[in-house]
Amino acid sequence: HDKKHEKELTELEKHERAKEHDKEHAHGEKKHGGLFGFLHRDKTDPELKEEEAARQERLHHGAGAAAGTTAAAYGQDHEGRNRLHKDPPADHVPMNEGGAIRGSSSTSYGEAPKSGYASQVTGGTGTTAPATGNTGITGSAPLDNTGRTSSAAYEEAPKGGYASQVTGGTGTSALSTGTAPRGGTGGNGNDSGVVIEPHTAPIPNDKDVDKDPLVDGMKKIKFPEPTEHELSTSVYGSHFATQDLPKTEMPEKEMPKDVAYKMIKDELSLDGNPILNLASFCTTYMEEEAEKLMTASMATNFIDYEEYPQSAEIQARCVSMIGRMFNAPTHDDNEASMGTSTIGSSEAIMLGTLAMKKAWQNKRKAAGKPYDKPNIVMNSAVQVCWEKAARYFEVEEKYVYCTPDRYVIDPEEAVNLVDENTIGICAILGSTYTGEYEDVKGINDLLVKRNIDCPIHVDAASGGFVAPFVNPKLEWDFRLEKVISINVSGHKYGLVYPGVGWAVWRSPEYLPKELIFNINYLGADQASFTLNFSKGASQVIGQYYQMIRLGKCGYRAIMLNLTRTADYLSAHLEALGFLILSQTGGKGLPLVAFRLDPEKKRHYDEYAVAHQLRQRGWVVPAYTMAPHSEKLKLMRVVVREDFSKSRCDQLVADIKLAVDTLNKSDTEMIQEQKE
Repeated sequence: HDKKHEKELTELEKHERAKEHDKEHAHGEKKHGGLFGFLHRDKTDPELKEEEAARQERLHHGAGAAAGTTAAAYGQDHEGRNRLHKDPPADHVPMNEGGAIRGSSSTSYGEAPKSGYASQVTGGTGTTAPATGNTGITGSAPLDNTGRTSSAAYEEAPKGGYASQVTGGTGTSALSTGTAPRGGTGGNGNDSGVVIEPHTAPIPNDKDVDKDPLVDGMKKIKFPEPTEHELSTSVYGSHFATQDLPKTEMPEKEMPKDVAYKMIKDELSLDGNPILNLASFCTTYMEEEAEKLMTASMATNFIDYEEYPQSAEIQARCVSMIGRMFNAPTHDDNEASMGTSTIGSSEAIMLGTLAMKKAWQNKRKAAGKPYDKPNIVMNSAVQVCWEKAARYFEVEEKYVYCTPDRYVIDPEEAVNLVDENTIGICAILGSTYTGEYEDVKGINDLLVKRNIDCPIHVDAASGGFVAPFVNPKLEWDFRLEKVISINVSGHKYGLVYPGVGWAVWRSPEYLPKELIFNINYLGADQASFTLNFSKGASQVIGQYYQMIRLGKCGYRAIMLNLTRTADYLSAHLEALGFLILSQTGGKGLPLVAFRLDPEKKRHYDEYAVAHQLRQRGWVVPAYTMAPHSEKLKLMRVVVREDFSKSRCDQLVADIKLAVDTLNKSDTEMIQEQKE
């Protein structure tokens, strides 16, 4: 048929031909099982040959497009002109003899038949297979091969995501499951072919959108339309930015994850900067590699040894390393030291107190003596967790009180307080108030000299990772025979983020069996001696990383640097007129405790200095000394790993500025600030 004859076709004839085709195609689907049945019919079937011959004539195959040329939209002739049917068939996919979609055929419908499949056509000779799923990028129109937008301008694929990707030229299309492939480029087509770019998709009509569900018997699920708030351009353009965050009750509805993240992050921005918080002993810096390991193990429930045996093994390695660092008696076969990880030193101290109390009670019971009035001896400057342990476990507290010129325990006074009901003596390696080391050896020697059967627990929460590297000759650990247990915080000078502590016992005899629970509901028999049960493995992994990453040399280098920085700060504060209450030269923790000189009459105190520093972002606490010396006010700077000399210089400059400002201020202004 030539062009002249094609132009003479009336619209009625076109319509009648389309109806005839629809009828025959529907008959073929019904008889042979739909589109797939048609594709796989026997080519020798006489009826198939007749239908194919009829299709060949209807499609006017011949003089129009060259082999490998594809036309888009419902029926474009071989010259590339649009010939839209009045009622175009919704599922017609013309075929050539080999069962392939013809390169010169009219293709690309908005959505495939009920089975939900659409085809990707690469035109010309070859074969094609159905493609399941969505096409690629939406929002552009197909171009003809001259670069002009064709009359069938497609904008966006339907929500169902079915569409055909058509590409002119010689080649074949491939079967695709999931997302329709983007491939196929035009090759040898002539000007009559319309090239559909890989990022385009046809727009389905309403009938296609509201078609039957993919699975028979299932009603189509309609999701609610997005609200205007959900389509906002940013977090702060949403309605959540104009509402209060939930404070007292869980909200009924959810919010987008990016909104929740940003809103909480904004709230947290009101917190102080941990790096400038010089009141805390807790670690504020770890290497990125350590952080990655800790993040990867956040979901690991450390207590489940059966499921996570390697995490338990890593804990055992840490206990061994720490025990040997504390000079545990590994050479004595009769004393097999043991230990465990904890949430922090508070839990470790609770376990240590329980162990001492239970061991004391067992001895009293064996001797037929009363065991209802246990007591413990400690300095009045202990950390509050010791007071908690005593009260929680009903142990009487016997204090050695501080004096105006002594802020640690006095060995002789401590031993004098020991009686038959004393479960043990607490000695502190690094006071919270001034960082001083208490005389553990002095207490031990007095107990030995007087032949008093009383154990010592060393609270090395802060000093346990400092003294062995800065002052290794100091005897405070298992080298002393009366020391039966030690606790240490991994999240202080152990250089791990908050959440890990360690407790170590000289031998099993100091850890009564009745305190150890055996369980099997995690998949295997295992012992448990903790106040806490479930916990993440992150901090234990972080501790192991630090110990093998840094080694003894690394820890020694860091602790010596901190000690030098603390001495440097002490010298400068003393030059500014402050009195230094902490030890220098590695005789105590790397911190600086200082106070204003009482002999210099000032109209402000340490709290006013702390207030001025807070305005510069520094958190330097001002507080009073322990009971019986509480009239003494002082301040404290904890020198941590990330407190470099440069940052120390900035702090000194701000302290000098604070003092100068207060000297120029009147008493009334300072009183208002204090209030």
